Amino acid sequence: TFFVWTQRVGCIPSLQKTLREAIATGDIIIMINPIEPFNETDIQLLTTYLETGGRVLLLDSITNTASTANECLGNFGLWLTTNTNDQALFFNRSNNRNETSIGNITTPYLSVVGGKPLLTNEKNETMVCMTEFINTTKGTTGKLLVAVDSYTFSDVLMGGVFTEPNEQ
Repeated sequence: TFFVWTQRVGCIPSLQKTLREAIATGDIIIMINPIEPFNETDIQLLTTYLETGGRVLLLDSITNTASTANECLGNFGLWLTTNTNDQALFFNRSNNRNETSIGNITTPYLSVVGGKPLLTNEKNETMVCMTEFINTTKGTTGKLLVAVDSYTFSDVLMGGVFTEPNEQ
């Protein structure tokens, strides 16, 4: 759905097998839930791409247990961290608002360290950030955006390709 919806705003997405192919053909590179290792050549390609005005969006998720995002992001002063949120559980047998605490649920989630925060949660942890690469010689500005959680852009939340997008 994310792939199809990009076409609705005038972009023409394509899938590339390698980072080198994506850089050669892409106006913006979107990496979703990376699991392949980033080697020195990959980092150099991305650095050059960003320094010459390229744009990269990296989306990752707490459910991506094999994530290699930090192998890439650490080179640009960014890092994904795992946090937890505790929520109390209550049992209400009589519906008279006499709630009894019966336990706690701890849920993990990701946040981003570094960059310019664009979206934060109630704990002031960064959910979306951006780092700019300003090249005054060429007059270009590259941008690296990092967002968690990629699950937000899955078919489960966005609906199918025939879903009519709305403001929500």
